[in-house]
Amino acid sequence: MRIHTYLGLSLLILYITGCAFDQPGAKAAQSECTLAVKIRNITKRALYATCFAYIKKEQSPRWRWQKTNVYELIPDKDVIITIDTFKSPRSVPDALGVLGVFTTYEEADNAIYELLADANKIDLDRLQKLRDKTVLLGIEKYGVVGDIFDYSFVPDNAKPHAIPELDFAVENRSGKPLYATAFIYEKKEDMPIWRYDKSPVIKIEPDQTGVIDVDTMTNQYDRKYTRGFLAIFDESEKKQAYDSTYQLLEGHQTINLGLLSALENRKVILKSQKYGIMGDVIDFVVKEPRKITNSKSENIRYQPRYN
Repeated sequence: MRIHTYLGLSLLILYITGCAFDQPGAKAAQSECTLAVKIRNITKRALYATCFAYIKKEQSPRWRWQKTNVYELIPDKDVIITIDTFKSPRSVPDALGVLGVFTTYEEADNAIYELLADANKIDLDRLQKLRDKTVLLGIEKYGVVGDIFDYSFVPDNAKPHAIPELDFAVENRSGKPLYATAFIYEKKEDMPIWRYDKSPVIKIEPDQTGVIDVDTMTNQYDRKYTRGFLAIFDESEKKQAYDSTYQLLEGHQTINLGLLSALENRKVILKSQKYGIMGDVIDFVVKEPRKITNSKSENIRYQPRYN
């Protein structure tokens, strides 16, 4: 879910690596297998994409980078980027893929893999691993860094409402309006690295509850071990809340939530307390949404960190 050094987008990209068969009739055509990437642009603007594949052609003795045609991605329309066609499924190489996404046709047409900026690059890793997968790619703001590409992968046949969400509620009992955002340490589906992702900034009025939106995780292991840090800002720090990145946060602004899976069916309650010369600081408690108890086994209380 957004080209300057960082372009933010929230695109839904569906990667399929599968065999395409023609209508019954030609046996030769039926044996062919097509390596392709299926993309759906869920942003509000048209984009242009090309795919770079590190691949070995059937008649070629070496591996090399190959560039596809440039495709226009119309919002909410599925587009299939064809990488290559092979005589049979067995002849399809275990190719690597990198998607280049741009705001103009000229940029996409002139792009080469060796000079592709990170801001325009989506690493697909092994294309065979993305078989029957849907990649959600979109625009996202990451503080002072600006707009960046965001993406995630879900199975083609997955029902969105059937996937457990890691979203969690935050109740403001501090007596003053607060801005809140979360930095989620997560790994995108089928990708090799974990990284910090920033949730949308929300304003929570006193005695009101807001919801922190977390990316959908389809992999059970990744969902279980996804961790989160809640960042809290006063009403006067609105710009700082939107510009914040995890790396630039002050210690007193962050709350370590630990594993987000442990917050299931619970909510975070923010409270204001005095702490010597530091003045008012935000403390929090995690509780059952409609059940308040003093039992330590049901409540998790954390002390804030300070520099």
